[in-house]
Amino acid sequence: MSYRWRRGEQVTVLAEAYARSKSINRVHGRSYYLATRLLPAAKRPHVHALYGFMRRADDIVDNTGPPEAIVTQVAALDRRYRALAKARILPDLPPGAK
Repeated sequence: MSYRWRRGEQVTVLAEAYARSKSINRVHGRSYYLATRLLPAAKRPHVHALYGFMRRADDIVDNTGPPEAIVTQVAALDRRYRALAKARILPDLPPGAK
């Protein structure tokens, strides 16, 4: 397991990623963030992580830059997701996904 130090405490990289995802959710999806409080505490970090991932994808496609830049960014996000899924850090890709 990978660890980092934050504010003098040793934390896992996963815990740090969940905390960052929660922060993204709290800042950019206020009502969605508040709704997550209705979920069991054990499920919240996973929902925050999903929101953070989807928020990143949404920010890319909402970009008003050149279409080529958007395509490049979406492709980079897709490569990162597939690499993590292949390493079994993420769940398997859905059936039929290329």
